[in-house]
Amino acid sequence: MLARTSTSVRYNLQTGKESPAKSEFEKALHLDPWLAEAHNNLGMMLAKNEQFEDAARHFRLAADLEPQYLEAVFNLGLALRNLNRINDAVKAFRRAAELAPDNPQAHYALGMSLRDKGDAAGARIALDRAAALSRQGK
Repeated sequence: MLARTSTSVRYNLQTGKESPAKSEFEKALHLDPWLAEAHNNLGMMLAKNEQFEDAARHFRLAADLEPQYLEAVFNLGLALRNLNRINDAVKAFRRAAELAPDNPQAHYALGMSLRDKGDAAGARIALDRAAALSRQGK
């Protein structure tokens, strides 16, 4: 069932049919609410439609289900930042940077959120790390 659902969802997303794809994610979660990837993907669809509160809830569930799931942790940070919950976004991006210390996007997002929080020194460290990683081609 999951493989069929994934194929169906991929097709619907590739052809721009978000509503059927959303329905497929919801169906998958109804059958198995522990599918972190389905929570993350549903969160991405919700965020695309600027439903950041619901998106954050699904990203958090995905990250709680699979604590090493970098994409879900990073997406949680983005949703929280869009909700102007900067302290929570900093925590998510800090976790993303811990999960992927060589990922420049994680450090950049952390740096920008620290800047928004008013932590200039912390922002400088994170942004310098992002720049160094980018120069290294990581």
